[in-house]
Amino acid sequence: MRALPFASLAASVCLSVIASSCAPAAPPPKRLEKPNRPPEVTRPVASADTAFHSTAMSYEAALAVPEDLNAVKGERELSNKDLAAPMQPAAVLDVCHVPDATRVTVKVAVRDGRAMGVSVATRPDDARVAECVDRAVRKLTWPASRKRDSFTTVF
Repeated sequence: MRALPFASLAASVCLSVIASSCAPAAPPPKRLEKPNRPPEVTRPVASADTAFHSTAMSYEAALAVPEDLNAVKGERELSNKDLAAPMQPAAVLDVCHVPDATRVTVKVAVRDGRAMGVSVATRPDDARVAECVDRAVRKLTWPASRKRDSFTTVF
């Protein structure tokens, strides 16, 4: 029984690896279209490795502001539909040219029809995109209520 010399064996393995890497590339995956409907409102999810960005008062700081429950008694509490309605992808993502592969988490505290606190995280992390989304959300309006409402949206 005759064994192949090590150099011949190594060369044949290298040729098979090179041949497989020279195969034509697979076509890129089809791009998923983002639905033109408001995203679902969810509960905040804490993650130690997620960096949230804010250009003014953050979501967390807004929730820390004391709310006089007697003063807002009887005020309208906004529904999930009310809270999600302004958060259209065109109003939030498209104006900031957010790449399709980027996941965006937006936490918003709302009072008097305006965002009083916003925190935005992107995955992969991109402070420039997150700050643009933050500014876009702060321009949106909600139904007026002196009661503070809050929500988290994931795009």
